[in-house]
Amino acid sequence: MKKFVISERLTDEEYFNKVLKKSDSKGSVIAAKNGITSFDRFTKNVYDIDHRKMIDELYADYQKNHNSCGATAKLLAEFFYWQLEDHDDIIIKSGRKLATEKPIRAILSGTAHGVVNQVRYYLRAVGGIKITAEDLRDVLTVPIQQREEDPEPMTLDQIIKIVDSTTKYARKIKYLVIRDTAMRSSESMQFTKKMITFNILDTEYAKIRLSQKIVKGKSKARVNFLSPDVAKKLEELSKDLKDDDPIFWTLLGKDNDGSELDLLTVNRNEAAAMDRDRKRLAEKFPEFGAKYEHNGFHKISLHAIRAFTATAISKGNSNNEDLGHGYIGHKKYLDQYIRKTEAEQLEIFKNAIPYLTGIVKEYDDSELAQEVKEGKSQIALLARQLAELKKNGLSKSGPVINTTGNYDKLVLELAKRYDIPLDEIVQIKMQLQKESIPNSV
Repeated sequence: MKKFVISERLTDEEYFNKVLKKSDSKGSVIAAKNGITSFDRFTKNVYDIDHRKMIDELYADYQKNHNSCGATAKLLAEFFYWQLEDHDDIIIKSGRKLATEKPIRAILSGTAHGVVNQVRYYLRAVGGIKITAEDLRDVLTVPIQQREEDPEPMTLDQIIKIVDSTTKYARKIKYLVIRDTAMRSSESMQFTKKMITFNILDTEYAKIRLSQKIVKGKSKARVNFLSPDVAKKLEELSKDLKDDDPIFWTLLGKDNDGSELDLLTVNRNEAAAMDRDRKRLAEKFPEFGAKYEHNGFHKISLHAIRAFTATAISKGNSNNEDLGHGYIGHKKYLDQYIRKTEAEQLEIFKNAIPYLTGIVKEYDDSELAQEVKEGKSQIALLARQLAELKKNGLSKSGPVINTTGNYDKLVLELAKRYDIPLDEIVQIKMQLQKESIPNSV
């Protein structure tokens, strides 16, 4: 007969089941396990004992000092600062079948603080040490992560080069989905087939509703859209998958022997694939090797595609930056986006299509398409006026040419998009400027 034992301390299995029930996300369990693994490396490196023995010692101190968690708080603070440093003497394995060896590298303060909190929750549940956030704040000051500049958005041309460079078709489609939706890489690996609705509102567009459990911070579900071409490709790619299958995790998350890889390994493999493509492209296009001076991170990354998407949504909607931020899920601006009807949300996305894809002619109702139409008509008018000038001379109230501000930018963009030779545009303007207006008609 099983003996009944009352204990406030959970086992590891009980704790991870609790994390899974609360978040309904495998990713949360993986994050919890990764935090504990990091803590174990710290205790072995600094104190030469594993984390389990350290927990027992902390619990004994906790009881001895009448539920005072001062020693635990100080240890967690030490663990925090340990994560902010490189550790060349600690080699870890990662990648497929843990084949890649590399030393531990410093992480950002915000990330390190998140790991400390993962361990704090674990110590509370498994270690029986009721340490609060306030206890930790008494001994730990988290430095503000200084950002000298906002991440630069990738350009459409750079995204196309990345898509063309990668060798796996599923990964090509993943990059295009990220471009349309601004998903984070981990989100793109977790969304399932049932989260997609194809041909919404009797259109060729698709909608993806990212559930709350896979969105970063798990604050609110997010709604994004796919352009017709990408929607068609994704529908074909996922046709044989089950509704609950995470599309790209299922298609890209296999080891060489066909076994499934955990989410952490899949994300690392995808980051490594991006790094390989970036290095290859940098040999021909130096901008792919550019890094930020203040943190050494690559300027061109999957995260930079999010910045591109936000910019495109903003430009397509009268430079409304709030809509751009809301579309990609920034908390401060999300409400004003998700409170709109589905039709309104789709219209916001459709307005941005020319900026997202470079396609203009197929989307005649967009703001940019209207500008293009008007601008092209203006050029045609100038051409006709020039012809009249050559044939009959020009009246005193000759054509007025606006050569300031955004007009010249529009002319240059039209010349590029519609294969109008630039020298022809320049010639027209020069001829109009040189023609003298007759004193009399």
